[in-house]
Amino acid sequence: MKQFQIGLEEKKVFLFTDTIDDELAQYNSNFKVPVLLDKDLIIWNSLVILEYLSKQYLVGSGLPKPPDVHAISRSISVEMHSSFF
Repeated sequence: MKQFQIGLEEKKVFLFTDTIDDELAQYNSNFKVPVLLDKDLIIWNSLVILEYLSKQYLVGSGLPKPPDVHAISRSISVEMHSSFF
């Protein structure tokens, strides 16, 4: 968001504390980070956040346009979600 000069208010949370569940519960019921709040919309998946920001604020320019390059970038991102420890 900073790279593309999309205004944001960043809030850092400390994950391994006694109060983290209460802090995250106000944003989403599954206690996930990162979380994007945009007006009344709450998104808690990093890949979906990227896709939303690209479409909403960058006219789709935040992700590669050529279908093959776009597919590779999504494959890399999804691999991180599904198999990274």
